[in-house]
Amino acid sequence: MVIEEIPYIEPISIGEKYEFSYRGIDYAGKTVLDIGADVGSTASYFLRRGARGVIAVEASKKYFDILLENAKGMRGLCTPMFMKVTEPVQLSSLLDTYKPDVLHMDCEGCERVLLSIKVEEWKNVPEYELEVHYDKDMLFYFIEKFLNIRYEVFLFVIDPINHAWALTAKKIPEKDYEAIPNKGYRM
Repeated sequence: MVIEEIPYIEPISIGEKYEFSYRGIDYAGKTVLDIGADVGSTASYFLRRGARGVIAVEASKKYFDILLENAKGMRGLCTPMFMKVTEPVQLSSLLDTYKPDVLHMDCEGCERVLLSIKVEEWKNVPEYELEVHYDKDMLFYFIEKFLNIRYEVFLFVIDPINHAWALTAKKIPEKDYEAIPNKGYRM
């Protein structure tokens, strides 16, 4: 389902296809915390697919200024925030304040901050989308961490030449936990 009243905003990376990278989650009715929101292209994508709202966090002043303008066309459903997430306390505060259904992180390395928050905080977010660039060890650490805390993991190769992956993780409902093996991942 695409909601046409929300404007389409072109991704800043030429040729990036969100339909491919972010295909693992149904956004309808969900609140998305979008860290690394660029000019609002991801917020637009999530809202056009039915998200209830997007908290769009961007660290680049250049991109943030454009995000502010673009958010005006998103019917008040996008909350822009200028912030560079570099410390676990910042991420913990965002998670506690906004209680997102989905945490999306594509912030060129700040995904590492997620590795430093408490496991209980990880478990409060039902679904994750992470983009990992260049660091295969970090990618596999995320996969192992999610599997250990009972999330189902899906991995998509975005760019094999430049080593970029999209990782989607969904919390396994308690009632289904025994039915889904806690080893391995799907590619």
